[in-house]
Amino acid sequence: MRVLTEAQIERFFNILNQASELIQKAKDQSYLDSLIETLSVVQDQDATNLELSDADTQKLTHICSGFNRSDYDSETLRKGIQMAILKATRVDNIQANYQITPDTIANVIGYIISGIFRGTDTISLLDPAMGTGNLLTALYNQLHNTLNLTPSISGIENRRCHV
Repeated sequence: MRVLTEAQIERFFNILNQASELIQKAKDQSYLDSLIETLSVVQDQDATNLELSDADTQKLTHICSGFNRSDYDSETLRKGIQMAILKATRVDNIQANYQITPDTIANVIGYIISGIFRGTDTISLLDPAMGTGNLLTALYNQLHNTLNLTPSISGIENRRCHV
């Protein structure tokens, strides 16, 4: 098992932040929307479908080329994304009830689930108010590491659209 380091989290966050700020400026949109697009670019390693100028596409490709999935474990990625979402919350003035579930709550819930379901071969988790998915991914990683099982996770999000 790889040790989670602050340097790895910071390196991944910096990639997400630089790319999100570039997209935000180029498209004049929120940091959160830009972060969503950044995560798509990081996952697909393709910045060509964002309708950016050629120069911005090149810059974005260069920033994201610093990401190599094999350099990071799941918990490092989750924490880096969590930091970027926290920045989006601050930059975009997202109201408190839309913020991510703190790790402390996830740790307590994971501890309780680990105690109750120790020795279980399978477990399914449902978050009926998923939001950013931080609680589910934190629980997934924690249960995978403590119980050595791969939980089945599902989430529901009730997103209101204003027209």
